[in-house]
Amino acid sequence: MFTDIKILVVDDDERKRSLLVDVVKRKAQEILECSNGIDALGEYSIHQPDYVLIDMHMKSLDGYTTTGLIHQFYPNAKILLVSKNTSPVEKEKAQQAGASAVISEDSLSDILNYINH
Repeated sequence: MFTDIKILVVDDDERKRSLLVDVVKRKAQEILECSNGIDALGEYSIHQPDYVLIDMHMKSLDGYTTTGLIHQFYPNAKILLVSKNTSPVEKEKAQQAGASAVISEDSLSDILNYINH
């Protein structure tokens, strides 16, 4: 069941990116993919997706920095950071960057709780 939701998935690990796409593909009409934070900034500004799923720890531009930059220009952006480490410290850092939530890689189905419609 597709909705009119557009989602941007950002992860430098192709396997994990594909897994994230699989989790949300029934919720989204359009799914965009990027392998780094720099490309994500451009894709967000062009397409302005309803949601962004982004890995916290990427090599070129990490999820925190990318989230902060997107949030700076688009304060209503809904960004879900995905990581193995979801400690309170990591969650606080993500919230300060502007993330809507932090999702554990061990519980990816939790993403669906944050995607409306």
